[in-house]
Amino acid sequence: TQTIQSPGVVLARAAETGAWVESPHLVYADEVSSLSLGTQDDHDVIAVRERGSADEPSAVRVVWAQGTRREEVRLVTGRDPYTHVVLAPSAHSVELAWIYHDVVASEMVLRFASVNRYGPRVTPRDLLRRGFASALTTVPIAGGHLLAWSDIIHRESMAHALVVSDLGEVQRGPWRVDDSRAFAATLRLAQSDGGYGVVWVDGRDGGARVYFARLDAKGERVGAAVPVSD
Repeated sequence: TQTIQSPGVVLARAAETGAWVESPHLVYADEVSSLSLGTQDDHDVIAVRERGSADEPSAVRVVWAQGTRREEVRLVTGRDPYTHVVLAPSAHSVELAWIYHDVVASEMVLRFASVNRYGPRVTPRDLLRRGFASALTTVPIAGGHLLAWSDIIHRESMAHALVVSDLGEVQRGPWRVDDSRAFAATLRLAQSDGGYGVVWVDGRDGGARVYFARLDAKGERVGAAVPVSD
């Protein structure tokens, strides 16, 4: 489970019986948000956004934890406000993606970086710029990582996706995940049966319903999206 506790972050493990096995403190910071969790080489991996201040730039801390032992890398990301940090552990590194607001250009920017336990592997780089973007999610895919997010273009919100390599190079996309032009938010991706599944909150029926769609091994939609909630 994941828990944010000011002024720090706690990672807790639970056994199948529900009993707590361990609960080490991982990160101490005054302003923490956007928690993301994964695993790599029998380690828990956690990425935490530090908001920064007038004197300190924003940063992402990546922590590898095994029991009470931990290693940590801090990646300075600039002063622009941002959110939706996601991590994707690969064989020897951890890839990070997040959305930040370029205040000067009045644009939302999808940014990528990669770190290992020795420090930054790929320094932060911009993948693309959008009018507004949110609800970022990722899963591994052949050639890199499949990223999906919600775009708001001309007052229409649509789910989009692209494939980025471990080095931060866009391999394919972006493309639209679904044909709906209604409000789309809170996207989640998961691997399923040689492909992927994606769910999101959709407003096409005048309300807020959860929709599900299957994606093939390349991330393209298979069949129509279907509602899975009332």
